[in-house]
Amino acid sequence: MKNKILLIAVSIVLSGAGFVGADYVGLFGITEKPEYVLQEVRIRPYNMFDNAPIEGVRVRCFQQGNGNACTQRDSGRLGIVSVMVPSIKLSRRSLLFEKGYHYIGSRDPKIQIMLIHVDYISKVESVEVAGLLNLPGKLYKVNMEPRISTPDNQ
Repeated sequence: MKNKILLIAVSIVLSGAGFVGADYVGLFGITEKPEYVLQEVRIRPYNMFDNAPIEGVRVRCFQQGNGNACTQRDSGRLGIVSVMVPSIKLSRRSLLFEKGYHYIGSRDPKIQIMLIHVDYISKVESVEVAGLLNLPGKLYKVNMEPRISTPDNQ
């Protein structure tokens, strides 16, 4: 009787381990699930003449069919503007495990970022969303030209 119970317990444990192992290698299939997310990208605007960081810059983003493609947040750092950019997270999952994920741009692969400041000429940068999301440290540097030229930067 004890051997039968032990045999049943061992077969249940081995069946469970076999199921988990088979799912881990993707024997039961792997699905890709898209999920709409906002990714943080930091922008560092700087003066094109002396490379000084610029504070108080506002950001507007445009995409095809979307006049407000990003949201600006406080980065908490001097001269850094934090922007939330829309993207799609593709998760590869089996029944029990997440195999990994990667980010792709949304419907339009390009995003136009307009940097606005009172003392600087507004600048529009056209950037690929995928390239923006894959930047090291997600820090995008933009030089801006002062609106009024001084004798130092003529």
